[in-house]
Amino acid sequence: MQNDTRQEITWHKLIHANRMIPVPFQLTLAEQDYPVYCDEVVRIIPGKRLVAFGTWDDKPIVAKLFFEPANAKRHAIRELLGIEALVTAHIPTPKLLYRGTVQKKRVQVLIFEKILNARTLDEIWQEKTSPQELALLMYAVTIELATQHVLGIVQRDLHLKNLLLPFS
Repeated sequence: MQNDTRQEITWHKLIHANRMIPVPFQLTLAEQDYPVYCDEVVRIIPGKRLVAFGTWDDKPIVAKLFFEPANAKRHAIRELLGIEALVTAHIPTPKLLYRGTVQKKRVQVLIFEKILNARTLDEIWQEKTSPQELALLMYAVTIELATQHVLGIVQRDLHLKNLLLPFS
């Protein structure tokens, strides 16, 4: 069981924290028995959104928090539509475990399962690999993106940390 003495993160702290989010923190979800415990901030766009690794109901998760006052709901919906498109096209993607709002609907929350046996393309790229290995990797990624494009899926936030690759 997680330590429940972690500080609750508030909308005010999120919106004004710039890149200095205090970890670990927790977020109490409406109508849920288990708070989200966030241990590591993976990505933050100051004043807009945050992605964190943590646990929820004793499961490893990835939490996406959208908190920009004017656009949080729109960004969360766009994320959900992207996930639905991937699922419909039978493209593997982390399972959505929770969707909701907190703190007077100021924070949109999406919780996904954390894929434990995967690394980002960025992590693989940073390894000392040969040019031939990198060329094969980029070929495979290009084929995947082209396949998605043919299926009507266009990646709008394409960067090396947004692509998960399985490993054993």
